[in-house]
Amino acid sequence: MNQTAEELLKLSRAEKNARKRMRLLAIAQFLECKNRTQVANQ
Repeated sequence: MNQTAEELLKLSRAEKNARKRMRLLAIAQFLECKNRTQVANQ
């Protein structure tokens, strides 16, 4: 599964399960070189 942050953001918008959506958003943020603290603050 090699997807870009942009592709993960698109998937998260379509996802109905809130936990999956948050996980996809966090992974997208990591791919954009943000650290855990920055991700948690968003």
